[in-house]
Amino acid sequence: MAIILSLESPIRQQIDELAGAHDDTTISLFTFQHADVAKKLEQGDRHVASSQFAFMKNYPGKKMAYNWMTTQMNNRLIGEGCDLPIWALPVRLPCPIEPTDRLIKINVPKSRVLFSFYAPWENMLSCFSEIEKTGGVWPKRWFSQPYITANSSDEQYLQSNGFIVPNETACRSSWEKIFDLSLISTIGFKWSNSPYLQAVLNYIDADDVE
Repeated sequence: MAIILSLESPIRQQIDELAGAHDDTTISLFTFQHADVAKKLEQGDRHVASSQFAFMKNYPGKKMAYNWMTTQMNNRLIGEGCDLPIWALPVRLPCPIEPTDRLIKINVPKSRVLFSFYAPWENMLSCFSEIEKTGGVWPKRWFSQPYITANSSDEQYLQSNGFIVPNETACRSSWEKIFDLSLISTIGFKWSNSPYLQAVLNYIDADDVE
């Protein structure tokens, strides 16, 4: 029996359900994929993400962001690594679908999925965009705050330093907070109003498709 998270459930409840599940527990996910991917899965083939299609749109910083997420996946998930992540959602959102895309529901073991908060990821995309504009040099001024603040403790940390942007090492380390779902229970948690979590996995097998 797969765990199916509900959009109507508070994000805290969704996280509690995931936290209580064993690694071999099946989780239902929803992913938007090109019609060609859906066809390949129907034919019994495995789908892995390809840079040929992932970076077709002009999105500054996207390649760097995806590579960072790939590194995180390869460090955190047991088993074979990947070159690029496949994005999915643990809830069915009422999102518009591109004419060439298909919504695919998959059921995969929890051990194959890396969950994270979506709200700070949006901020990180802006940070990666700024880094790309400088050719990889850490900018002196930022359009978006490069230090991820998750709760009141993080705010106090910035305040104690006169709200000066921490060094690159501290900022990059703070980005990994997006994977710590337990932060939702901390004082002054900032992302509780985010409507959903996001998920990444390294491949989709035909048997995963519902």
